[in-house]
Amino acid sequence: MLDAMTTDMADAAAQLRRGALRDFGAPVDDESDGGNGRTSIKMAAPMVETPVPGLLRYALELIGLKAHGPAEKVAWWVSFTYRGLPCTVAHEKFGVRLYLSTSEPEEMADAELRGLLKKLTSAAGRRKGPRRAGAGASRPWRGDGH
Repeated sequence: MLDAMTTDMADAAAQLRRGALRDFGAPVDDESDGGNGRTSIKMAAPMVETPVPGLLRYALELIGLKAHGPAEKVAWWVSFTYRGLPCTVAHEKFGVRLYLSTSEPEEMADAELRGLLKKLTSAAGRRKGPRRAGAGASRPWRGDGH
């Protein structure tokens, strides 16, 4: 049983590395990077996009990234690179926050953060739109026995 679960986890990790998380890598050492004139851009992830924040953490841990925490007002955070740019995703007191360190103009950085969020939510299994009846969705309770 344990061997099957380990194999399933390894398969899931490989699929994430080939798919939704292929642009994610190990974090860079801030001191060796020197900042290079970068600024940190922050984005709050909509709660509807991240209903179970722990799934984001789990997906990143599956591909070998290390989660940290807890700390004051932060349950956990994971640092990594996305398309070569230093990033952090954190589950903070008021929700999930994404941080991107970049020298790009703010409009381009916002587009990168939206792409980053899309990849993370895809890796965590977030479905867009309502579920169809017959596709595992439950029917509303009517209270009349039907």
